[in-house]
Amino acid sequence: MKLKVMSCKNCNAPLHLEDGKLVCAFCGASFYIEKDASDIEYEKTVNAETYIRQALAKETNELNEYYKITEAGKIAQEKVREEEEIIKRRENLKKSLFFGIKTFIVITLISAGIISLVQFSLKNDEKRAAREKENRIAKAEQSVTTRVTKTELENSPKALKKIESLVYDFESSEYEEKEKEVDDEIWVMSQEPEIVSTYLLTTEEDNTVYSFVKTVFKTSDGREKEVYNCVAIDGLTVDTKGKVTLDPKEHVYSPEASDYEYYWRGGFDKDLLYEEVIMERRQHPEKPLLFYYEL
Repeated sequence: MKLKVMSCKNCNAPLHLEDGKLVCAFCGASFYIEKDASDIEYEKTVNAETYIRQALAKETNELNEYYKITEAGKIAQEKVREEEEIIKRRENLKKSLFFGIKTFIVITLISAGIISLVQFSLKNDEKRAAREKENRIAKAEQSVTTRVTKTELENSPKALKKIESLVYDFESSEYEEKEKEVDDEIWVMSQEPEIVSTYLLTTEEDNTVYSFVKTVFKTSDGREKEVYNCVAIDGLTVDTKGKVTLDPKEHVYSPEASDYEYYWRGGFDKDLLYEEVIMERRQHPEKPLLFYYEL
């Protein structure tokens, strides 16, 4: 910066610096200082910190404005993405709901169809079973050779006597020897075989009489053993007058319970014999039982 001696333009008196202006001490005139390029550069050097601060402040303001604009743009973009995601989720929810409703309707229709089919099938089965039962009962009622009732049998003394005779003949052949040696002990028949109960079971195909027979054995020291056996007789028929007869080819046999012992030719539990012979026969699926009588 060039040094200059400044004087008042009005009175040529010397000037002094006051508040950034040149003031004449004589006439009081004031003049602005004219600065050239070197003066400006000097001021920049002297006031570098101020300029730097101003520049930094300006840049900071510009950056803040930029960040504000950028952040506002990001927020706007994020908001757009969120709205798009919400719309997408709503669309997916609508699709899922529609698919669920559609699936539910299809499953409901299929289930209703299956239920209807099952009900129809069950009704047909029930009707068929009812018809078969009616046919069996009608056939049994119309038959004069297969269906035997308790009353018809009790009113046929010859048939009862024949049955009794067959039972005792069968038991006599079973117990031809009146003594039995079991486990080195001698058991003697103290009572002849006795019929203790008789049952008549009637199916569509046959009539069978089951007689439970008790035989008593004792030892020399007074111990006693009751042996139970079952004798079954097939081939009973009835004519139109209600008379029961036995077929000449009647079949006599002995059903066994699980406690049957070969040496004794029978078991020892009458209730077990009833459960495993009579009850099992009553529930036999192949030949449905029409009538059951205890004589």
